[in-house]
Formats: sequence, structure tokens, C-alpha cells
Amino acid sequence: MLLMAGQHVDLGQQMIEPYTYGVVACAGQNFPVTSIDLACTQPLQDEQYKRLDYMLEQGQAFEVLTYSDKRHGIHRKAWINSDGHLVAVRWVGGDISEAKWLRTLMLEGTDVGDMRPFLLAPSSVVNTTDTKGKIICACHNVGEIEIKEAMASGCGDLETLKTCTKAGTGCGSCVPEMKRLLAEI
Repeated sequence: MLLMAGQHVDLGQQMIEPYTYGVVACAGQNFPVTSIDLACTQPLQDEQYKRLDYMLEQGQAFEVLTYSDKRHGIHRKAWINSDGHLVAVRWVGGDISEAKWLRTLMLEGTDVGDMRPFLLAPSSVVNTTDTKGKIICACHNVGEIEIKEAMASGCGDLETLKTCTKAGTGCGSCVPEMKRLLAEI
């Protein structure tokens, strides 16, 4: 999926001929967006990515975010202007329905400044609120907020806290910090 804000798109025969399927749609008045869905039976080659990126960059310098997971065939890029608005997105691989919220951000003209870390993440559910806090258990990625929430919901001793959160069940180096948090209640 390709998304472009307020731009006239000239795909050209050479640009689209490697693809077996394509749909172009336009939407929006105040913040128009062109959406291009292309599909092919073979993985894209580097030259195809370069051509798509050239088309999306529109000859301008933007902040560029990139997410790539070659093992799963996921290659994503987002271009952001100096006002903090998305101007283009290239979303290749994975579930393209995950990119639909980006289209909404573009249609609404949303400043994506605080969302930068999440824009290309492999999940459509975005939570910009810190739900972990300082990481206490690196083995299981358990944060201080999660531990305190578990304690508030009844995990009042070390063994129960370990069972509830998995913190302290790996290497054990976080157990002293868990004990300190338990001593605070």
C-alpha cells in the first residue's frame, strides 16, 4: 500500500507493469490522500523499492522513518514534513489493514510527532501511554508500573508477584528490586 498526501500521481506504464493487481483511490477535501494498492506474485526487488521511494519522495527532502523485517518480507517507510504531518507511506508486507490508521491520520492532517515510534510498527493498536515504566525484569520485559499494578491487585508477596508477572523467573537479577517495591507497600 502506498499513501500520498495531496499529490497528483502519475504512475506510468513502467512503474506499474511489474504488478499483477493495482487499485488507486483518492479521498479527502482539506487533506487529500491518494491510496495505491499494488500486488505482485514475486517479492519486490531493490530497484522496485527505489522507484516507489522516488515517486513518494516527490523530489523533496523529508524526515524518513524506516521499518524492515526481511525475514518476514516487511519493508515500510514513512515520509514526514517539517510540520510533523505524514506526506507519504510505503507499506509492503504483513497485514496491510494495519496501515489504514495512517490513512486516517493523513486525511485528518494529524501532527504525528509523538507517534513517530509507532507509525510503522507491526500492529495497528497504538498506545502512546507508557504502560511499563522503568523496566525491572529484562528477561520478560516487565516494568515497574506492571509490577505495582500486580501488587495493587493482590500480588503481595514475592512468589505470587513472580507468578503474576513472570518477573524474577528468568536470571533473577531483578529480585532485589522486586523486594524493594514490595517493601514500599
